[in-house]
Amino acid sequence: MDNSDERASAHLPIPEFRVVGFPGPFRAWGIEALHGLLEQSGHDLVVMDHLTDDRSAVQMLLGLDHNSPSRDIPLIAFIDAPGPALQALLADGVDEVTQTRAMTAVLAGLPGLNLMADALVIRPQDATNNADAARRLARWLGLAGGDIAPPPAPVTELAGFTRQIADELLTPMLDAVLSGVRLEFLLPRECLLCRTHDQAAPVVDIAGPARPLYFGPFFHFPGGAWRVELELWFSDDVGDASFAAELFTGVLLSRARMRPGRGGWFRAEFPVQIDHPDIPIELRIWVERGAIEGRMGLRQIKFVPVT
Repeated sequence: MDNSDERASAHLPIPEFRVVGFPGPFRAWGIEALHGLLEQSGHDLVVMDHLTDDRSAVQMLLGLDHNSPSRDIPLIAFIDAPGPALQALLADGVDEVTQTRAMTAVLAGLPGLNLMADALVIRPQDATNNADAARRLARWLGLAGGDIAPPPAPVTELAGFTRQIADELLTPMLDAVLSGVRLEFLLPRECLLCRTHDQAAPVVDIAGPARPLYFGPFFHFPGGAWRVELELWFSDDVGDASFAAELFTGVLLSRARMRPGRGGWFRAEFPVQIDHPDIPIELRIWVERGAIEGRMGLRQIKFVPVT
């Protein structure tokens, strides 16, 4: 990846730029480092929602507006590893699924990061050697380098659901952003909800009226053509019940119908084209009409890129 930071010949810092990254300590350190570097050089830094014509200070857009015309200005991405980032966010007392929604919004907004000529990516490993990351920031901004202490390296022991989300979902998404090569990823079942708005159970009863049995997670998924693969289980008394799986954003993106007719494990797959990663997506798995008995289980949801 060629994220050039050779701006030593510049006499003034970039007048405006964007900063993105997972919410949390690493991005916070990056913003603090930017403030410190500009202050040492006699420049003010102003955090903006939208750029203005006032050039009395360097303007920084914090976060990512997918539809903003300011997307094309220079970008600094403070990207830490998904596991430690998610663990740090959980300290706020907010659940894993809600925090993951925010993290997928960041990742889905960075397609083609490896091809951006005017982007600088800072990873935690860049900030472990005598504040090297701060010096890279200074060169990229065209400033004299200053010593800005790097953040402490997190010591993280992930377990259970947190590790599953980090390993199966967020890490493949991040690797794809950094490499430009789309990778398959898994959506853990526990990210979905059941009809009681509880965390999705491995097996649910289908007895009752037509309704969604599983729904959620309202994450942001990367754009492009995908094949969604579901591993499903049905009890022997499923009868002639029919089921449907769909991806929905306010408009229907894709839908597949299933009529197992017998018990056992099944795989269902259907294509989807995601053109607007800025819009959160809902997966729904329905029983299409009322049933008097039977159960259905959901084991795995996989997104496979289609080339």
